[in-house]
Amino acid sequence: MVHYLFIGIGVIGIIISKNSFFLNLNSIIGGSGIVGKLKLLIDTISFFDILLLQSLIQLVVLSAVKNNVKSRTYKNLIILSAIEIGFACLLNVPFTGVGQSSVSEVQSLLNRTPDGLNPPFQIPIYRIYTKAEDRFNKILGDRSFYDKQIGVTSKAFYPVELNTTQNIFKDSLSLFCYKPFIFSTNDSAYSKLEINYFKNNFIELTVESRQKDTIVYQQNLYPNWKCMFNGDYVKPIIYAGVFNAIAINPGKNYIKFIFKPGSVSSAMDISKYVFLLCLLYLIIIYIKRSSP
Repeated sequence: MVHYLFIGIGVIGIIISKNSFFLNLNSIIGGSGIVGKLKLLIDTISFFDILLLQSLIQLVVLSAVKNNVKSRTYKNLIILSAIEIGFACLLNVPFTGVGQSSVSEVQSLLNRTPDGLNPPFQIPIYRIYTKAEDRFNKILGDRSFYDKQIGVTSKAFYPVELNTTQNIFKDSLSLFCYKPFIFSTNDSAYSKLEINYFKNNFIELTVESRQKDTIVYQQNLYPNWKCMFNGDYVKPIIYAGVFNAIAINPGKNYIKFIFKPGSVSSAMDISKYVFLLCLLYLIIIYIKRSSP
């Protein structure tokens, strides 16, 4: 039933937007060679084309899966699944850099970004990308997705958006873009702020302060953020309604901000074990069918 709904949405979207590879068939057919035709086809596929075609393919695949399970032709089922994944990847190529340029050109752009996950720059956010061309690229899009620097001066389009994201930007600029990604609310209070360790979901700091202060970590509020202060777990402070923060005491303070989504990790573990069980089941079926 859901597939028929998406087919309807795809058809209506194509009619309203008038954006579809169906409307460019003449230019596609006129392309040079099979590769040229395929390139033109991929480049002109719209989102609603994807929705329509993927829903139609899923209907066919689900019907074939049902028949293969009944007849126990598991080899055909594996081949069919591989073909469906291949089609899905090709249909989504236009929405990646590879759909707009050669693989080697995309890779050369990615090679310009730092290797690994380096600690973010401890400079005001507005100085990370001083020019528009430093941040945006017509092939890669927003470089902040690749450089992994925390914070941007203006909102970057991203498929997933937290509820607090809209509140971070005021008059199109980030609330604290004049500050580093981690800062003190009283710059004169601390004498040292050092990053001891950093990775994608964890940062460890040492802060020496002359008086009581607040350290702000410019990461969106989210239920799974935790904070460890001088060896004890404490609840992060909500700063400006959008960021994680922690109050510190005079002297040396050891701070850890940790993002640990337990439910997501559990779901990933379940998916991993289910995949392994399915793989084991297919291996057992293959061995049984091969044995005399």
